Amino acid sequence: MKIAIVEDHSLTRDFVKKACIRLADIEVVAEAGTGCEAVEKIVRTKPDVVLLDIGLPDIDGFEVLDRVRQMRLEPKVLVISSGSPYIISRIEHAGVHGFIDKWSQTEDALNDALTAIRNNRRFFSDSYVEQRANIRRDQFSIDKLLTHQQMLVLSMVARLCSDESISEKLQVSKRTVEAHRTSIMRKLGVHSRTELIRHARERGFI
Repeated sequence: MKIAIVEDHSLTRDFVKKACIRLADIEVVAEAGTGCEAVEKIVRTKPDVVLLDIGLPDIDGFEVLDRVRQMRLEPKVLVISSGSPYIISRIEHAGVHGFIDKWSQTEDALNDALTAIRNNRRFFSDSYVEQRANIRRDQFSIDKLLTHQQMLVLSMVARLCSDESISEKLQVSKRTVEAHRTSIMRKLGVHSRTELIRHARERGFI
């Protein structure tokens, strides 16, 4: 089974790589520390499984996944990332094959996840399942306050993207982006773009 590791922290990436190569029939064919580098290497090496961090320094892991799929590649994806409400709500719609919280991962958990994926099963850590249940019970959770497109806008605002780049990415008008931002600020009770950026980052949108 060929694996690509996408993680911007070198220590975490080394840990994951060493854990993988101790498993039978695992070959690490690519490593990347940025999203753009990840897309290039995934397209070139065509791994069976991508171990994917979401919080990358250029484009996020969901954008990596979108770009790879646009190339008509469909590797299985195990997300190894923080379990913020935003990430969990996005994972619900992303069609990934598993999730491990990067701050509580162990070699055993990684082994269990890869074994499940190899056997065409999905693997979601207990912490993910618990957080997802808590979010579904919370009437004020971010996915109930904002639409899916508003969460995409907020994630790009958190990364300091301009209205022009957001409109281009989402293929909507700049006026629509401005309307989304105004609605988001009203729903979250914030009054400036600076406050909105800080609020988004505190909620794990970056």
